[in-house]
Parts: sequence; C-alpha cells; structure tokens
Amino acid sequence: MTGFTYSPAMQKAKIKWDAKSLDAFLTKPTALVPANRMAFAGLPNATDRANLIAYLATATK
Repeated sequence: MTGFTYSPAMQKAKIKWDAKSLDAFLTKPTALVPANRMAFAGLPNATDRANLIAYLATATK
C-alpha cells in the first residue's frame, strides 16, 4: 500500500501473499512475521479466516 509505513519486520518478510500465507498470517501474525508491530492477535476460527480470504479475493477484482 502506497504511503503506509510498514514495520521493519514486515518490510523484511518477503512473503508471497496468497491464500495459504494469508491464512497463516491471519491465524497468528507474530508466528509468521515475528516482531511485527501489528496490534492484531489473529483469527483463531478457520471458517472466519476462509470467509475473510474469500471476501478479499472478490474485493481485489
């Protein structure tokens, strides 16, 4: 996203964002990107994550 200041950890992550990596990140962000500054604990419910990922897939088309 242009103009957004990402944490150094996110900048260095080099993640190819796809459904699998996004699911891992949404499950527990600090497990995928340690030391990120995101104030988000994650979505533990697999159905909630799947619904969010499906929504994001339609929102980007």
